[in-house]
Amino acid sequence: MTFVYIARVGDDVIKIGSTVDVPKRIKALAVQTRSPVVLVLSFMGGSCEERYLHDIFDEYRTERGREWFHCTPECWTLIKSLRVSKILKGAAIRLRWKVTRTHFDVPDFML
Repeated sequence: MTFVYIARVGDDVIKIGSTVDVPKRIKALAVQTRSPVVLVLSFMGGSCEERYLHDIFDEYRTERGREWFHCTPECWTLIKSLRVSKILKGAAIRLRWKVTRTHFDVPDFML
């Protein structure tokens, strides 16, 4: 089973990727980038859904490569809108939003 994820890396970028083990990938990103990494969104999906997200966020892409995007207020608005997106409807979604130093799970009825 493959998952697509969006992670905030440091204060200024997000990474959109896919993996079979989200927690392991988040830990690896933290080691590779030497920055704090926060999982923002993950859901069951594959390369099709990942490419779709890459296309949506294309204008925010960084020079780091195809899976890295600038973390702007507009970008966060797009991320928040994903929970009602048709492509994600019916998928097993796990949202975790960082609010100061705490996390909370979005109730199922909001997805």
